[in-house]
Amino acid sequence: MDERFRQIDERFRQVDFRFDRVEARLERLEDDFRDLSKKQDRTLEILDGIADRLDVDDSERVAASAQTNRHEDWIEEAAPVVGIPYHAGA
Repeated sequence: MDERFRQIDERFRQVDFRFDRVEARLERLEDDFRDLSKKQDRTLEILDGIADRLDVDDSERVAASAQTNRHEDWIEEAAPVVGIPYHAGA
């Protein structure tokens, strides 16, 4: 009977050892997943920042284009008055 209990006890130790190894692997995977999640969050923050800057840049380009058009119109009106020939797009 004692021998049988020793065998059972040894089996439990083996099972415990295997569970400990599985648990350690799961903890490493959780750490890796946490790190990956942090990197993904940082990447999304960077992309959001880039998108915001592109929106601002697009708005500034639209404003600059409108200003250039106003200047072009003014030059076309002023050129004959001051006696300077002007051809748009030249």
